[in-house]
Amino acid sequence: MKTPNARRSRRSLMLVCLIGSALVLAPSCSDRPASAGLKAPPAADLVVEVEPQLDMNAVLNDSAAALDDYDTAHASWGRRGWDKVARICRFFRDLGVPTPDCDPR
Repeated sequence: MKTPNARRSRRSLMLVCLIGSALVLAPSCSDRPASAGLKAPPAADLVVEVEPQLDMNAVLNDSAAALDDYDTAHASWGRRGWDKVARICRFFRDLGVPTPDCDPR
């Protein structure tokens, strides 16, 4: 004859198996794409980079080389910023979150 503890143990085991199967199968019922293969953008993308500033001495001395250096630094800063925005946008778009158009025209 089985003891009450043996029955309880068998019920507990069945319950654990049932809950485990439900947890494994539940994500397949979602209408969102699976996020297991997605790689989040780097945390550095959330850090605001300081905008390059024009040196007033370059303006006062009319230094073409310094003005060119500033233009290059400012353009690079802008491109890096938009690259960060695009990576974050694509990540959320791939998760299924409604986003604006992530791809530049």
